[in-house]
Amino acid sequence: MSPILDYPPATSADLDETGRQVGAYGRRRLAVTADQRDVRQVRAVAGRTLVTSSTQGRHGTKFGAAYSASKWGIIGLMKSAALELGAYGITVDAVIPGLVDTALTRHQDRYAQALAEAGRTPSGDVTRDEQAAVEALRGRTPLGVPWLAPEDVAPLVVFFASDDARMVSGATFAATAGDSAHFTS
Repeated sequence: MSPILDYPPATSADLDETGRQVGAYGRRRLAVTADQRDVRQVRAVAGRTLVTSSTQGRHGTKFGAAYSASKWGIIGLMKSAALELGAYGITVDAVIPGLVDTALTRHQDRYAQALAEAGRTPSGDVTRDEQAAVEALRGRTPLGVPWLAPEDVAPLVVFFASDDARMVSGATFAATAGDSAHFTS
């Protein structure tokens, strides 16, 4: 198990809250839960959803090989689906968020990872390590923020769901506070 992915998973209540927030904007959402160990359930979900990758789909991640590989795979899946579904007027794109302020990025193991990548040693004190990680992460992004707010990524999702994106397909769009400048393409 990867130490950087050791965090509490989202709950049904979290999913319901997301749905409530989407509904507050007068929009619809598709809530799907499945057991990822069951290939039939995974295929059923894949047949009903658009995609979100990650900056880790654009570069490797120390202690996160499986995560990076899955996110790279999502980009390939999206591009293939765009080619196959374009004839039916279906567009397929991927949002590439940077570090977003969620439980995935805000826990002791991720703070320790950020500090180690910056050549610093974690203290083991969550509060001190969080502050030190904020400093380290701010130095990594050109816009100087450690994490994006979910609201920073939402406009890309809204764009893809709108008619304004009707001629956009097979594309990746990133909200990364400038971390995308580190990508080779």
